[in-house]
Amino acid sequence: QIIALIIIVKIVFLEEQNFEKFLFIFSFKVVPVFLVAIIIKVILTYLFYKLINIFSFKKNDYIDVANFFLQGGVINQLLPGVGFVYKYYRLKYSYNINLIEFTTAQIIWSLFVFTSYIILAIVLGFVVISFSNFELGLLITIISSITLIFYLSRKKLYRTLRNNLIYNSKITELIKNLKKIKDLLFTKFFIFLFIFIGFILLGIIECINFYHGLTVFGGNVSFISSNFIFITSSLASFIAIINFFGLFEFILTLSSSFIIPEFNDMLVFAFAFRIINLTATFTMIICLTLLKYLKNIMKKKTYD
Repeated sequence: QIIALIIIVKIVFLEEQNFEKFLFIFSFKVVPVFLVAIIIKVILTYLFYKLINIFSFKKNDYIDVANFFLQGGVINQLLPGVGFVYKYYRLKYSYNINLIEFTTAQIIWSLFVFTSYIILAIVLGFVVISFSNFELGLLITIISSITLIFYLSRKKLYRTLRNNLIYNSKITELIKNLKKIKDLLFTKFFIFLFIFIGFILLGIIECINFYHGLTVFGGNVSFISSNFIFITSSLASFIAIINFFGLFEFILTLSSSFIIPEFNDMLVFAFAFRIINLTATFTMIICLTLLKYLKNIMKKKTYD
């Protein structure tokens, strides 16, 4: 975080930046960008809510799950990694969700986000995956060899696991949970497929909103160039694992300098776009908190 701040301060104070353009976030034209940002948050939280429901085998309250998810996201930007811990403990104490259920839902969610960006990048021609005959043959040989080794030694592996691990109560519980998750992945394949399609649609909406925001800002950039900058920057920040405040903006500025070198205000727009998204997040958190409060009041009146 400190290194990122040093880089950002260097860009801000040692390079020419027109920060007067930052004021565009107060114009009426930004309202559609802000509203779409809220819609994106709703879809994002709903997809996580569906995943946590599948893996926890219970009907959790969307208002609480969405609120914990968004609060954890804000914390992650300031204290990388802490937001995940926050989400887990809030879900654990509110809905008795164990570590395996939360971790699985979070991993699947992250994989779906990453894969959806990869697919969009491939479809739009930003990423090309190719293998030479030698590389492809080597890859197939390695995978086949590993599979064959596991298959031939499966009985020995099972005996070793049974003798050393299965009699441990915690390990037994872990194995049971993992088996449930494995069964879920097969029995609810089409539900996961629809959720994954939802992530792809979400990525498309994000691209459109980023392009619209850039257009309102005054950036004369084509839709394809805008998509390239957004998707590749999102992938790069995702691969960095620890996605703290300022990292995406720095990568976005760096990426745009190669694609549209004539556009010198990307850093200003990047932070403005971040502010719009953070405002949308806080707005939704406030709305969800009020909804929860009203729901509790209505429930109390019903009991009375």
